Amino acid sequence: MRKRNIRKIVRVISDFSLKMKTATIFLVLFVVGASQASPQLEPSGTDDGAAENITGIHEPYIIGGDVVIGRQFPGMISLQVGGVHNCGGSIVNANYSVTAAHCCQFDPKDVIVMSGSNNLENGGIEHNVLEMHSH
Repeated sequence: MRKRNIRKIVRVISDFSLKMKTATIFLVLFVVGASQASPQLEPSGTDDGAAENITGIHEPYIIGGDVVIGRQFPGMISLQVGGVHNCGGSIVNANYSVTAAHCCQFDPKDVIVMSGSNNLENGGIEHNVLEMHSH
């Protein structure tokens, strides 16, 4: 009887050992695979450093964006400072639009919102800005 119990214990230990070996191998392979699978960013096709916004200057275009045809996005606005496009935004209602917080660094009297056109050079309706709130 005692010999059977010892055999059972040995078998349980060897089964446990096999499971641990399998789990350890799986874990090692998973860690190695995960460490090798880093995301690779595709180049945007611009070679002039426009994607780098280190200085805080907002570039006049979106990297990797598509040209908008006609009135495809009528709810979009252009936030302009000194007649130059600074940021894009979206119309919320007749009195409000929303944009990114970093676009709200200017004095409201120096900012206009252009709506109703996908051409930054001409067209659209000019709106004065009374207040800007960073979110």
